[in-house]
Amino acid sequence: MKIGVTSVTICGRADLRARVEQALSAHAVSFRAPDEDVARFLAGKDAALIGREAVDAALLTACPSVRAVSVYGVGYDNVDEAALRRAGVALLVAPGVNADAVAEHTLGLMLAVLRNIAHNDRLLHEGTWNKAGGRTLYGKTVAIVGCGAIGTRVGRLLKAFSCGIVVNDIAPRAEWAKEWGACELAFEPALQTADIVTVHVPLTGLTRGLFDDRAFRLMKAGSVLINTSRGPVVSLAALKRALKAGQVAGAGLDVFESEPIMDRELFSFPGVVGTPHTAGNALEAVQAMTDAAAAKLRDFF
Repeated sequence: MKIGVTSVTICGRADLRARVEQALSAHAVSFRAPDEDVARFLAGKDAALIGREAVDAALLTACPSVRAVSVYGVGYDNVDEAALRRAGVALLVAPGVNADAVAEHTLGLMLAVLRNIAHNDRLLHEGTWNKAGGRTLYGKTVAIVGCGAIGTRVGRLLKAFSCGIVVNDIAPRAEWAKEWGACELAFEPALQTADIVTVHVPLTGLTRGLFDDRAFRLMKAGSVLINTSRGPVVSLAALKRALKAGQVAGAGLDVFESEPIMDRELFSFPGVVGTPHTAGNALEAVQAMTDAAAAKLRDFF
């Protein structure tokens, strides 16, 4: 079979290309050049291994030979699932493949914000010796909004800090909550209860703009928001208003409404820590996501 790889991450790294070629050695694999048009590249291919490239009805119409689309990573809000179903194209995903990496990064952002780690590091680079050590994570109440593969791992990590855990999810999580000593709450009381709110939801019509002015008003004064899910889940304009008002003391953000982000105002707040969408990009996670996407196609054919 002819398989076209469009993922920028895989195409840009020789080690990842080699892993895909090894996994799909029985097939003809080709990799898209950086500036090559996606539709033109996938024309005549039997399957695609994609990253964040948009897959919609127009692309599928231009590439009628494509029978399967495998996703590098765990998020696929860039894929029009209805269009795939209409075209009879299989969507291949590997949920949770980078969950450990994202959970670790989430914990790192919490500590960086609460203990002033990132802020004090910036000051040291400027020659300022600041002794403000922030607040401990130990014993805080953390609301996990979205308690799937990543959220549950975050909850397990937080037990080492004796944190109180409340969970909010569209699906029932009573069994997990009972096992890990957590409390299952609706969205509003979860926000009102927590010292830290960490977000692990997919981007859907229900979650886009979930954290708006109203959500921030519900949060405890001086609380912290962590987002390693999808950028549009949090309104940055609303977040900045909450930071200015002192409703929110800080935020740890790995994802943003528009990427790459260049928002000097946002990063002027001492309590804001940002990373460039790297929570799932630990070496081991990148390799695992590559292997999983390739294996899905190997098994499909």
